[in-house]
Amino acid sequence: MLKGRVRIFEASAFLYFAKSGLAQRLMHALKYGGDKALGIQLGRFFAEELIKDEQFIKPDLLVSVPLHPDKLSKRGYNQSEMIALGLSEKLGVPYRNDVLVRVRHTETQTRKKRFERWENMKDGFGVEASAGLNKVHIAIVDDVVTTGATLEVCAETLHAHLECEVSLFTLCIAIR
Repeated sequence: MLKGRVRIFEASAFLYFAKSGLAQRLMHALKYGGDKALGIQLGRFFAEELIKDEQFIKPDLLVSVPLHPDKLSKRGYNQSEMIALGLSEKLGVPYRNDVLVRVRHTETQTRKKRFERWENMKDGFGVEASAGLNKVHIAIVDDVVTTGATLEVCAETLHAHLECEVSLFTLCIAIR
């Protein structure tokens, strides 16, 4: 999905997301049902699976894909942050929400094709608090990856501002 487009140290997903499947129901409860605790618990479960993998290398820091302040205000929380908090707790890796920031409001990605998604996200993120983050391994946490456009732009943004390794942890990966 992202191979050859952006430098990634490691990428992992926990669940397959299929229309009308269990993962879709879980994501709807998390994103639209206000179930923050579900996101934290799913992050814990995800971490337990990562730890079982002998090849897994812990990152130094977790960051989540940020929501635009308007969307965050409307929803009340960032679902990717809830997943990151569960991962952080179980992995013993710090989480920060002040590193990667949304600098531009973007349209929903739901009905867009891959290139349209990338164009929609391009220049949508920035790095706010970068002190002490050079030469660290940062894992970006997201809820669902479909085409990888959002994560690609987030990784490009981190690489543009920091000398770092970037990994991607998504709770779900969409299958077609």
